[in-house]
Amino acid sequence: MAMASNHGEGQGHDGLEQYFSSTFERKLLVSMPEDEDLLTPATRLLEKRREMTEVEAELISQKESFSEEMERLARRKDKLREDEAKLRKSLKDYDKYLRENDLRRKRAQKKARDESITCREREDDLVRLHDENITARESRELQRVQIKTAEVYEVFLKRVLAHEHDYDEIGELLDRHATLKGTNEELIRQKELNQQRLETLQRDASRSREDHKVEMLRLNNKLASLESRREQAQADRLHWENEATQAEREACENTLLLGRLKMASANLYALIQARQGKGKEKMASTDKQLDKIKTYIQDLASICDEYDAGRSWVDDK
Repeated sequence: MAMASNHGEGQGHDGLEQYFSSTFERKLLVSMPEDEDLLTPATRLLEKRREMTEVEAELISQKESFSEEMERLARRKDKLREDEAKLRKSLKDYDKYLRENDLRRKRAQKKARDESITCREREDDLVRLHDENITARESRELQRVQIKTAEVYEVFLKRVLAHEHDYDEIGELLDRHATLKGTNEELIRQKELNQQRLETLQRDASRSREDHKVEMLRLNNKLASLESRREQAQADRLHWENEATQAEREACENTLLLGRLKMASANLYALIQARQGKGKEKMASTDKQLDKIKTYIQDLASICDEYDAGRSWVDDK
Protein backbone atom coordinates (compact mmCIF):
# COMPACT_ATOMS: atom_id res chain seq x y z
CA MET A 1 0.00 0.00 0.00
CA ALA A 2 2.84 2.42 0.82
CA MET A 3 4.44 1.63 -2.51
CA ALA A 4 1.12 2.41 -4.28
CA SER A 5 0.82 5.78 -2.50
CA ASN A 6 4.40 6.69 -3.34
CA HIS A 7 3.80 5.70 -6.96
CA GLY A 8 0.66 7.97 -7.10
CA GLU A 9 2.56 10.87 -5.61
CA GLY A 10 5.34 10.41 -8.15
CA GLN A 11 2.83 10.45 -11.02
CA GLY A 12 1.29 13.70 -9.60
CA HIS A 13 4.66 15.42 -9.40
CA ASP A 14 5.53 14.30 -12.95
CA GLY A 15 2.21 15.78 -14.26
CA LEU A 16 2.81 19.14 -12.54
CA GLU A 17 6.35 19.34 -13.89
CA GLN A 18 5.11 18.66 -17.42
CA TYR A 19 2.38 21.31 -17.00
CA PHE A 20 4.79 23.99 -15.73
CA SER A 21 7.27 23.18 -18.50
CA SER A 22 4.61 23.53 -21.22
CA THR A 23 3.27 26.80 -19.68
CA PHE A 24 6.72 28.36 -19.41
CA GLU A 25 7.58 27.37 -22.93
CA ARG A 26 4.27 28.83 -24.18
CA LYS A 27 4.49 32.13 -22.25
CA LEU A 28 8.17 32.87 -22.32
CA LEU A 29 9.15 31.59 -25.76
CA VAL A 30 7.18 34.31 -27.61
CA SER A 31 8.07 34.68 -31.24
CA MET A 32 9.83 37.95 -31.85
CA PRO A 33 9.19 40.08 -34.92
CA GLU A 34 11.26 39.27 -37.91
CA ASP A 35 12.64 42.77 -37.99
CA GLU A 36 13.92 43.53 -34.50
CA ASP A 37 15.28 46.93 -35.54
CA LEU A 38 11.69 48.31 -35.78
CA LEU A 39 11.14 47.82 -31.97
CA THR A 40 12.40 50.46 -29.56
CA PRO A 41 13.96 49.50 -26.23
CA ALA A 42 10.95 50.91 -24.35
CA THR A 43 8.61 48.81 -26.42
CA ARG A 44 10.70 45.72 -25.79
CA LEU A 45 10.75 46.46 -22.04
CA LEU A 46 6.99 46.93 -21.93
CA GLU A 47 6.57 43.72 -23.85
CA LYS A 48 8.77 41.90 -21.43
CA ARG A 49 6.93 43.35 -18.42
CA ARG A 50 3.61 42.32 -19.90
CA GLU A 51 4.93 38.81 -20.43
CA MET A 52 6.28 38.68 -16.90
CA THR A 53 2.92 39.83 -15.49
CA GLU A 54 1.10 37.16 -17.43
CA VAL A 55 3.64 34.54 -16.30
CA GLU A 56 3.32 35.61 -12.61
CA ALA A 57 -0.47 35.47 -12.84
CA GLU A 58 -0.25 32.06 -14.42
CA LEU A 59 2.22 30.93 -11.74
CA ILE A 60 -0.11 32.15 -8.95
CA SER A 61 -2.97 30.26 -10.54
CA GLN A 62 -0.82 27.16 -10.95
CA LYS A 63 0.44 27.51 -7.34
CA GLU A 64 -3.14 27.52 -6.04
CA SER A 65 -3.96 24.51 -8.19
CA PHE A 66 -0.78 22.83 -6.97
CA SER A 67 -1.70 23.58 -3.32
CA GLU A 68 -5.15 22.09 -3.84
CA GLU A 69 -3.57 19.05 -5.50
CA MET A 70 -1.08 18.66 -2.63
CA GLU A 71 -3.92 18.87 -0.06
CA ARG A 72 -5.83 16.24 -1.99
CA LEU A 73 -2.73 14.05 -2.17
CA ALA A 74 -2.08 14.57 1.58
CA ARG A 75 -5.63 13.46 2.38
CA ARG A 76 -5.19 10.50 0.09
CA LYS A 77 -1.84 9.69 1.75
CA ASP A 78 -3.46 9.81 5.22
CA LYS A 79 -6.24 7.57 3.97
CA LEU A 80 -3.64 5.14 2.58
CA ARG A 81 -1.76 5.17 5.89
CA GLU A 82 -4.97 4.37 7.77
CA ASP A 83 -5.70 1.55 5.33
CA GLU A 84 -2.12 0.29 5.65
CA ALA A 85 -2.36 0.36 9.47
CA LYS A 86 -5.63 -1.56 9.35
CA LEU A 87 -4.09 -4.07 6.93
CA ARG A 88 -1.01 -4.51 9.11
CA LYS A 89 -3.24 -5.06 12.17
CA SER A 90 -5.24 -7.62 10.21
CA LEU A 91 -2.05 -9.35 9.08
CA LYS A 92 -0.69 -9.34 12.63
CA ASP A 93 -3.95 -10.82 13.99
CA TYR A 94 -3.97 -13.43 11.23
CA ASP A 95 -0.30 -14.29 11.89
CA LYS A 96 -1.07 -14.62 15.61
CA TYR A 97 -3.99 -16.88 14.77
CA LEU A 98 -1.76 -19.01 12.52
CA ARG A 99 0.94 -19.29 15.23
CA GLU A 100 -1.62 -20.26 17.89
CA ASN A 101 -3.19 -22.76 15.52
CA ASP A 102 0.26 -24.20 14.67
CA LEU A 103 1.12 -24.38 18.38
CA ARG A 104 -2.14 -26.25 19.12
CA ARG A 105 -1.45 -28.58 16.19
CA LYS A 106 2.10 -29.29 17.45
CA ARG A 107 0.79 -29.93 20.96
CA ALA A 108 -1.79 -32.35 19.60
CA GLN A 109 0.85 -34.12 17.49
CA LYS A 110 3.21 -34.34 20.48
CA LYS A 111 0.44 -35.72 22.65
CA ALA A 112 -0.40 -38.29 19.97
CA ARG A 113 3.26 -39.30 19.68
CA ASP A 114 3.59 -39.57 23.47
CA GLU A 115 0.47 -41.70 23.67
CA SER A 116 1.75 -43.88 20.81
CA ILE A 117 5.13 -44.30 22.57
CA THR A 118 3.35 -45.11 25.85
CA CYS A 119 1.20 -47.71 24.10
CA ARG A 120 4.24 -49.33 22.53
CA GLU A 121 6.04 -49.34 25.89
CA ARG A 122 3.00 -50.94 27.53
CA GLU A 123 2.88 -53.57 24.78
CA ASP A 124 6.62 -54.22 25.21
CA ASP A 125 6.12 -54.52 28.98
CA LEU A 126 3.32 -57.02 28.43
CA VAL A 127 5.49 -59.09 26.09
CA ARG A 128 8.40 -58.91 28.55
CA LEU A 129 6.23 -59.89 31.51
CA HIS A 130 4.75 -62.75 29.51
CA ASP A 131 8.27 -63.99 28.66
CA GLU A 132 9.37 -63.60 32.29
CA ASN A 133 6.30 -65.57 33.40
CA ILE A 134 7.14 -68.38 30.99
CA THR A 135 10.79 -68.31 32.14
CA ALA A 136 9.71 -68.39 35.82
CA ARG A 137 7.45 -71.36 35.17
CA GLU A 138 10.22 -73.20 33.39
CA SER A 139 12.64 -72.35 36.21
CA ARG A 140 10.15 -73.53 38.82
CA GLU A 141 9.66 -76.78 36.94
CA LEU A 142 13.41 -77.23 36.65
CA GLN A 143 13.85 -76.57 40.36
CA ARG A 144 11.14 -79.10 41.10
CA VAL A 145 13.03 -81.67 39.02
CA GLN A 146 16.30 -80.75 40.74
CA ILE A 147 14.70 -81.07 44.17
CA LYS A 148 13.29 -84.44 43.25
CA THR A 149 16.71 -85.50 42.00
CA ALA A 150 18.39 -84.12 45.13
CA GLU A 151 16.14 -86.21 47.35
CA VAL A 152 18.24 -89.23 46.36
CA TYR A 153 21.35 -87.45 47.65
CA GLU A 154 19.56 -86.48 50.84
CA VAL A 155 18.71 -90.12 51.46
CA PHE A 156 22.33 -91.03 50.73
CA LEU A 157 23.65 -88.38 53.15
CA LYS A 158 21.31 -89.57 55.87
CA ARG A 159 22.66 -93.08 55.44
CA VAL A 160 26.20 -91.71 55.66
CA LEU A 161 25.34 -89.90 58.88
CA ALA A 162 23.89 -93.15 60.27
CA HIS A 163 27.29 -94.82 59.83
CA GLU A 164 29.47 -91.74 60.54
CA HIS A 165 29.39 -90.47 64.09
CA ASP A 166 31.72 -87.47 63.59
CA TYR A 167 28.91 -85.36 62.06
CA ASP A 168 25.49 -84.86 63.59
CA GLU A 169 23.76 -83.05 60.71
CA ILE A 170 23.83 -83.00 56.94
CA GLY A 171 24.86 -79.32 56.99
CA GLU A 172 28.07 -80.15 58.85
CA LEU A 173 28.84 -82.87 56.33
CA LEU A 174 28.19 -80.46 53.45
CA ASP A 175 30.35 -77.77 55.12
CA ARG A 176 33.15 -80.32 55.47
CA HIS A 177 32.74 -81.27 51.83
CA ALA A 178 32.82 -77.60 50.80
CA THR A 179 35.96 -77.07 52.91
CA LEU A 180 37.68 -80.08 51.36
CA LYS A 181 36.58 -78.98 47.90
CA GLY A 182 37.92 -75.47 48.49
CA THR A 183 41.19 -76.91 49.83
CA ASN A 184 41.46 -79.17 46.78
CA GLU A 185 40.83 -76.24 44.45
CA GLU A 186 43.43 -74.18 46.32
CA LEU A 187 45.94 -77.04 46.02
CA ILE A 188 45.20 -77.34 42.32
CA ARG A 189 45.69 -73.60 41.92
CA GLN A 190 48.96 -73.74 43.87
CA LYS A 191 50.05 -76.65 41.71
CA GLU A 192 49.31 -74.66 38.57
CA LEU A 193 51.20 -71.66 39.98
CA ASN A 194 54.15 -73.85 40.90
CA GLN A 195 54.04 -75.42 37.44
CA GLN A 196 54.08 -71.96 35.88
CA ARG A 197 56.97 -70.92 38.14
CA LEU A 198 58.82 -74.11 37.25
CA GLU A 199 58.30 -73.45 33.54
CA THR A 200 59.49 -69.88 34.04
CA LEU A 201 62.58 -71.07 35.92
CA GLN A 202 63.26 -73.67 33.23
CA ARG A 203 62.99 -71.00 30.55
CA ASP A 204 65.28 -68.73 32.57
CA ALA A 205 67.75 -71.60 33.08
CA SER A 206 67.67 -72.45 29.37
CA ARG A 207 68.17 -68.80 28.52
CA SER A 208 71.03 -68.61 31.03
CA ARG A 209 72.66 -71.70 29.49
CA GLU A 210 72.35 -70.18 26.04
CA ASP A 211 73.78 -66.92 27.31
CA HIS A 212 76.60 -68.87 29.01
CA LYS A 213 77.36 -70.71 25.78
CA VAL A 214 77.41 -67.45 23.85
CA GLU A 215 79.63 -65.88 26.51
CA MET A 216 81.96 -68.90 26.45
CA LEU A 217 82.20 -68.68 22.65
CA ARG A 218 82.93 -64.98 22.92
CA LEU A 219 85.59 -65.55 25.59
CA ASN A 220 87.13 -68.43 23.58
CA ASN A 221 87.29 -66.20 20.52
CA LYS A 222 88.80 -63.44 22.61
CA LEU A 223 91.28 -65.95 24.15
CA ALA A 224 92.24 -67.20 20.69
CA SER A 225 92.72 -63.62 19.56
CA LEU A 226 94.83 -62.84 22.62
CA GLU A 227 96.82 -66.06 22.09
CA SER A 228 97.46 -65.07 18.49
CA ARG A 229 98.53 -61.62 19.63
CA ARG A 230 100.79 -63.18 22.29
CA GLU A 231 102.44 -65.43 19.71
CA GLN A 232 102.89 -62.46 17.40
CA ALA A 233 104.35 -60.47 20.31
CA GLN A 234 106.74 -63.32 21.10
CA ALA A 235 107.79 -63.50 17.45
CA ASP A 236 108.29 -59.75 17.42
CA ARG A 237 110.26 -59.99 20.68
CA LEU A 238 112.54 -62.71 19.24
CA HIS A 239 112.97 -60.67 16.07
CA TRP A 240 113.91 -57.54 17.96
CA GLU A 241 116.13 -59.53 20.34
CA ASN A 242 117.98 -60.89 17.31
CA GLU A 243 118.13 -57.41 15.88
CA ALA A 244 119.47 -56.11 19.21
CA THR A 245 122.04 -58.92 19.39
CA GLN A 246 123.14 -58.23 15.81
CA ALA A 247 123.32 -54.50 16.54
CA GLU A 248 125.30 -55.19 19.73
CA ARG A 249 127.65 -57.49 17.81
CA GLU A 250 128.13 -54.89 15.08
CA ALA A 251 128.66 -52.23 17.76
CA CYS A 252 131.34 -54.38 19.39
CA GLU A 253 133.05 -54.95 16.06
CA ASN A 254 132.83 -51.28 15.23
CA THR A 255 134.16 -50.42 18.67
CA LEU A 256 137.08 -52.85 18.18
CA LEU A 257 137.74 -51.47 14.71
CA LEU A 258 137.55 -47.93 16.06
CA GLY A 259 140.02 -48.86 18.81
CA ARG A 260 142.40 -50.31 16.25
CA LEU A 261 142.01 -47.24 14.04
CA LYS A 262 142.65 -44.99 17.02
CA MET A 263 145.78 -47.04 17.90
CA ALA A 264 147.01 -46.93 14.31
CA SER A 265 146.23 -43.23 14.13
CA ALA A 266 148.06 -42.65 17.41
CA ASN A 267 151.07 -44.65 16.21
CA LEU A 268 151.22 -42.82 12.88
CA TYR A 269 150.76 -39.50 14.64
CA ALA A 270 153.57 -40.43 17.09
CA LEU A 271 155.88 -41.40 14.18
CA ILE A 272 155.08 -38.17 12.36
CA GLN A 273 155.68 -36.15 15.50
CA ALA A 274 158.95 -38.04 16.12
CA ARG A 275 160.16 -37.36 12.55
CA GLN A 276 159.27 -33.72 12.94
CA GLY A 277 161.04 -33.59 16.29
CA LYS A 278 157.89 -33.02 18.28
CA GLY A 279 157.66 -36.35 20.11
CA LYS A 280 157.39 -34.72 23.50
CA GLU A 281 154.25 -32.78 22.73
CA LYS A 282 150.91 -33.72 24.25
CA MET A 283 148.89 -36.30 22.30
CA ALA A 284 146.14 -34.53 20.26
CA SER A 285 142.58 -35.73 19.71
CA THR A 286 141.81 -38.36 17.09
CA ASP A 287 140.31 -35.84 14.64
CA LYS A 288 143.40 -33.67 14.86
CA GLN A 289 145.57 -36.76 14.55
CA LEU A 290 143.81 -37.77 11.35
CA ASP A 291 144.08 -34.22 10.00
CA LYS A 292 147.79 -34.26 10.79
CA ILE A 293 148.22 -37.69 9.15
CA LYS A 294 146.24 -36.57 6.10
CA THR A 295 148.39 -33.47 5.73
CA TYR A 296 151.61 -35.48 6.14
CA ILE A 297 150.51 -38.08 3.57
CA GLN A 298 149.55 -35.34 1.11
CA ASP A 299 152.99 -33.76 1.61
CA LEU A 300 154.73 -37.11 1.02
CA ALA A 301 152.61 -37.65 -2.12
CA SER A 302 153.67 -34.25 -3.40
CA ILE A 303 157.30 -34.97 -2.68
CA CYS A 304 157.11 -38.34 -4.42
CA ASP A 305 155.46 -36.74 -7.44
CA GLU A 306 158.21 -34.10 -7.61
CA TYR A 307 160.87 -36.77 -7.23
CA ASP A 308 159.38 -38.87 -9.99
CA ALA A 309 159.14 -35.82 -12.21
CA GLY A 310 162.79 -34.83 -11.57
CA ARG A 311 164.03 -38.38 -12.16
CA SER A 312 162.17 -38.59 -15.43
CA TRP A 313 163.75 -35.32 -16.53
CA VAL A 314 167.28 -36.64 -15.64
CA ASP A 315 166.69 -39.87 -17.51
CA ASP A 316 165.60 -37.90 -20.54
CA LYS A 317 168.84 -35.88 -20.46
